[in-house]
Amino acid sequence: MVARAGPAVLLTQETKLADAAAPVAEFGATGYELAHHGEGRWNGVAIGAVKVLEDPEAMFQEGYLICYAGDKERGLRRAVTKGYFVVETLTRCAAFDRVREDPVFREILAEAVAGRDRALLAFRERGGEKLLGAVAA
Repeated sequence: MVARAGPAVLLTQETKLADAAAPVAEFGATGYELAHHGEGRWNGVAIGAVKVLEDPEAMFQEGYLICYAGDKERGLRRAVTKGYFVVETLTRCAAFDRVREDPVFREILAEAVAGRDRALLAFRERGGEKLLGAVAA
C-alpha cells in the first residue's frame, strides 16, 4: 500500500511493538524515516515521513511531527544544527508543551537560542539594520 500510494506521511497506531523491534531500517530502505513509541504489548504508535534532504525548515516540520512519537532529536536537532533557529516557536507553540521540560528538548532550545543570537550579532555587525532602514544611516 505504501509503495502504491506513496504518502508523504504515514501514521500508525496499535503497532504492539517495542521501540527496538520497530522496522526503522526497513522503512529507511524505502525512503522513509520512522519514529516509533511503544512498549511491545498493548500499544505503539509510529510516524513515517518521507526523508528530508537538506532543507532546515522541512527538517523542522518533520521534527515537529516526529516529536509526538517521542523522538525529539531527529528532526528538531537537525533543523537547529542546519541553522533553523525558531526560538519563538519552540518556546511558545502549544504543540511542544508536553516536552518543553524534557532535558533533550531544553538542550535543543538552548542551541536554537545560541544560534539565533550568533546570527543576530553577525547581522548587526555587518550593518543589516541599516540596510533594512531600521536605524538612521
